[in-house]
Amino acid sequence: MKIKLFLISLIMLAFTYSGYCLKVATTLFPIADLISKIGKEKVDVVYLIKPGEDPHHFEPTIDDIKRLQGVSIYFAVDKRFDSFALKLAKKVLFLNDEIKSNNPHIWLSFENMKQIGKIVSQKLCELDNKGCGFYKENYDELLMEFNSLENRYKFDNVKVLECHPAWTKFLAEVGITSVGYIKKGREHEPGIKTLNRVINLAKKNGVKYIVCATNDKNKIFNKVANILNAKIIVLEPIGGYDGYTDIFKLFELNLNNLKKDINE
Repeated sequence: MKIKLFLISLIMLAFTYSGYCLKVATTLFPIADLISKIGKEKVDVVYLIKPGEDPHHFEPTIDDIKRLQGVSIYFAVDKRFDSFALKLAKKVLFLNDEIKSNNPHIWLSFENMKQIGKIVSQKLCELDNKGCGFYKENYDELLMEFNSLENRYKFDNVKVLECHPAWTKFLAEVGITSVGYIKKGREHEPGIKTLNRVINLAKKNGVKYIVCATNDKNKIFNKVANILNAKIIVLEPIGGYDGYTDIFKLFELNLNNLKKDINE
């Protein structure tokens, strides 16, 4: 019996070591998927905000805290966005500080995601030196895919208004100029003077499109669109469900929506 138990223990130990992987965490699906593409089978990625949840009002639950047990590093977005991570993980890296971005929507940009990918591969190398070549190779593939996708979509002389300033950098990367935004943030309600200024600016620039996110729900956006006789283009900011189960698909579907609505 003792020999049998010893053999069972050896087998379980072998499975434990053969299946060993780093456990890391982040807040949102896009960054989690980026980490997964770099770490692949060597990394177990946990992300907290479920598809459809509003990240602006997210609070971690007890189950979320349990899921973070054993995490080696937490890739946080922004201290204004997910400072709760400091209380939940021993090692937290705020990505917006690393890439020096003032806009918390850092995942909505080709350039930002390339920089974040490089940072992630470097940190994984620090945590797992033996797998460093593996992570760097996967990052190089990620970089090529982003470059290929970005180069396939270019717009010419298109100006838009944003519901709130989440897409500015992403739009600029494909040749679309954002002349301004209607709301500064979720909790911000623009006054009459602000609205008049934004509307006049949009008219001056010949804006025919307003870019909003799927979770932008406010009657004021439709009112501004009616005044400008502008079309609202709705983009998906986070994904993680339906056809948006891959970071490249998330970018591509949003670009296809822009192309379709602008060319109509």
